[in-house]
Amino acid sequence: MLDELRPRLLELLPGARQDTVEVWMQDQPHLYHFPCEAGSDAEGLFAPAQDRILLTSGLEDTERVLAHELVHATLDASWRTLPGTLEEGLC
Repeated sequence: MLDELRPRLLELLPGARQDTVEVWMQDQPHLYHFPCEAGSDAEGLFAPAQDRILLTSGLEDTERVLAHELVHATLDASWRTLPGTLEEGLC
């Protein structure tokens, strides 16, 4: 899915970062051994420091969640001026 979605996204999103990103499937997306409450019900997360997308295993619509998190992962610094709600809407 990543190999199919990424090129389409890069065509559509001006200023997209070309960096590679890893995708991990987990029972519940989290970065640390002791996950915090934030994101505990999330279907997916983007961890920018690790360039990693974390997705919940067995999602009903994995492609939709991967596409959403992939937009987060490819937004470059020029998009950082957006308020969070607009960034979420874009993703």
